[in-house]
Amino acid sequence: MTDDRVSITGRGGDRASVAYLDLAHWRRLLDAEADDDALSSWLALQCGQIPSARRAVLVMRRSGPFRPVAFWPEEQKTSRFLMETVNEALRQRIDLVREDTENPDTVCIARLIRQGTRIVGVVGLEAGEKTERARQDILRRLQWGSAWIEVFERRRAGRSDEHAIERLTLALDPIAVAGEHEGFRSAAAAALTSLSVETGAARVSYGLRGARGCKVAAVSNTIRFDRRVELVRAISEAMDEAVDQAATVSAGLDADDPVIVRSHAEALAEARSGGVVIAQPYVRDGRPAGAMVFEWSADEPPPEHVRDAVPDIVALLGPILHERYREQRWLITRAFESVGRALAAVFGAGHLRLKAALLVLIAFGAFLTLYQTEFRVTADARLRGAVERVVMAPMDGYIVEATPRAGDAVAKGDTLVKLDDVEFQLELYAWTARKLQYETEYAQALAAFDRAGINILRARIEEAAAQIKLNETRIALTQITAPFDAVIVSGDLSQSLGQSVQRGGELFRLAPLDSYLVDIDVPESDITHVQPGETGGLLLTSLPNTDLHFEVQKVTPVTAAHDGRNHFLVEATLAGTGGAPVSPGMEGVAKIDAGKARLGWIWTRRAADWLRLTWWRWAP
Repeated sequence: MTDDRVSITGRGGDRASVAYLDLAHWRRLLDAEADDDALSSWLALQCGQIPSARRAVLVMRRSGPFRPVAFWPEEQKTSRFLMETVNEALRQRIDLVREDTENPDTVCIARLIRQGTRIVGVVGLEAGEKTERARQDILRRLQWGSAWIEVFERRRAGRSDEHAIERLTLALDPIAVAGEHEGFRSAAAAALTSLSVETGAARVSYGLRGARGCKVAAVSNTIRFDRRVELVRAISEAMDEAVDQAATVSAGLDADDPVIVRSHAEALAEARSGGVVIAQPYVRDGRPAGAMVFEWSADEPPPEHVRDAVPDIVALLGPILHERYREQRWLITRAFESVGRALAAVFGAGHLRLKAALLVLIAFGAFLTLYQTEFRVTADARLRGAVERVVMAPMDGYIVEATPRAGDAVAKGDTLVKLDDVEFQLELYAWTARKLQYETEYAQALAAFDRAGINILRARIEEAAAQIKLNETRIALTQITAPFDAVIVSGDLSQSLGQSVQRGGELFRLAPLDSYLVDIDVPESDITHVQPGETGGLLLTSLPNTDLHFEVQKVTPVTAAHDGRNHFLVEATLAGTGGAPVSPGMEGVAKIDAGKARLGWIWTRRAADWLRLTWWRWAP
């Protein structure tokens, strides 16, 4: 800065040093439309007030991470130690003063610039100061000067917000107009017409990308148009340029990018006698799906804020019109498009996860088709005794004792029921007394040699003996015992003491403890896979940890309906209980081994049978 200064002598003879560049820096700072270039002027003025300043850097956040936006002196780059100090201040989020260990006379000062609690930048300065007081003075000057940066950032944010609101308004108005109309044609025409009025464009066109390039689908100020017209073809070609390059293609503007190919856009602009054309693509599902073309006449070019808003307008409105167009297509067209996208994802580039999942699915399908395993028919089952003995009342009588109940295990000879035998006891006592009387009379007749009396008394004695035997038998029959070791399947007379029973009436049902049958309810759809002699396994609900085995003995024609399905009764013999406490009436799930079959067929056979029956029912 010393080369830019001159010495001026004042009235008192004092001399002052004035910088010619300071005036230009102050003008740039005071400009209301100043941009980031003004930050270089601020840094130069700030360092000019610090005599010991050697170099400085200003770091700001601009659309991403922090990055340097200004250096001083401009022809020199900053030092490594200075940038390390700036980065450390950002990391710790504090103002920082550090001495250079290699050069003790050099100190680096980093001052954070904040807006509220948010850090917007940091200014770093390298100076040759040794005293603590001088360093604090430098930090204080940076603190005072950073206030202008805060004002600058607020002013810049305000301008950005105003532009964003303008762009958002231009984009939202056509969207609102499109929402007021039904169908793609009327909605697109109304939205594009509204957009042409808002932007001052002579024509706005909308197109979708297809297999043969972009197809113009809607044009402002008209609902119907002929795609074979040369002008419509030119618009379509301009859309192809933008979509193929995935970039904005413009013609008739001074700031055109020389890298972008724009021959078709320029041809369309020439058709408007040197007007302005902007072709902007929009993205859907990660790739360009169509484009919009804006045309202005040479007499009314678009203002700058409209040109800046075109990408935002197309990014919002394009996908909305795209969805409206897709919704009006035929169902068969949507189906073919879905199939095409799926095939493109499978056989095209990328989508590694999808392809890996498809390979796994194919391998799994091959496994289900080729792998064979044991096929077992699953059905509900219940136990019952192999032999059931019915215990009936041998005579009419009254119950005086009945301890066992259904479910109790009894041994052979245990008393089940005892009937009242008082009547038979009295009869026995009476006939016993009569027999003794007859025997006395018979002895007297023998002594008197009364032959007729002897014969009569002998007959009476035999009658009495027969009656005694009959009553003894009746008394024995009043006590009913178990004929073998068994479990009581049904019958409970413990609450019926004193109740009369009739001869032949059922009292109990007994089943042996060592012989069981399994009744299996096999669904009708699986009965063809079950044959006598097949074996299987049984798990009872009350004994889920005990494996029982059985052998099918008979497939009966007896059917019953359960849960809306027809079932056949299959009888099987339980191979053994293995000491498990089983009893008749227990239920569980049985699996009958029906040979080997493919795993895929086992899992899908019910669905396949249902589809066959449904097709047979509805087929003509």
